[in-house]
Amino acid sequence: PIPCVPWQSQTSGQGSRESSRAHLAAQENGQLRGIIGRCGDFGTIDEKYDIAVSTACSHLEHILVEQTTDATNAVKYCEKNNLGFNRYLVLSTVTRNIDPRRMEPIQTPENLPRLFDLIKVQDQRFRPIFTSQLGILS
Repeated sequence: PIPCVPWQSQTSGQGSRESSRAHLAAQENGQLRGIIGRCGDFGTIDEKYDIAVSTACSHLEHILVEQTTDATNAVKYCEKNNLGFNRYLVLSTVTRNIDPRRMEPIQTPENLPRLFDLIKVQDQRFRPIFTSQLGILS
């Protein structure tokens, strides 16, 4: 079997992972809601493609939230608790802008897969977060 690794972007530090954990802890304590986690934690890819995906998907360190209001509340929480700057990706918005047919495998020259097709997601509902970054929109 081909080893797959969670994305650990070469340029990313521990700050975004710590911030993501802080957001999830705040949600467990009832201070936030709608926090899903760090985008890069929802997919894996063969190690030989890690740098390509990390370069193409600029949002891997973003915090994934359910709704726009969840992101707004998270920004306020960060300001109040001095958690620094974070970026958020709203799942409902990304999902709404993706044509599900565009996520299906396609015929390519020499039958080579698209980078997107090599991504293994934990849950299919998270597939659009990678689709949107790799230019496969409606």
